[in-house]
Amino acid sequence: MFFKRNFPNTRLRRLRQTSALRDLVSETHLSLTDLIQPIFITDNKDMVGEISSLPNIEKNTILRILTVK
Repeated sequence: MFFKRNFPNTRLRRLRQTSALRDLVSETHLSLTDLIQPIFITDNKDMVGEISSLPNIEKNTILRILTVK
């Protein structure tokens, strides 16, 4: 049994020859400047502290966030 493939014999790669063109046609650019750090604010002083499900992330009051330099 023989199946005829419709895949082309020549693969057109002209848009990927130089790094400048690869950067131009690439779909996703992600860098550290694209990431954000969440800030969790509470008005209840008893709830200030680390969030157990998010390591190294804390809930803070507005006053504490404004005084942190």
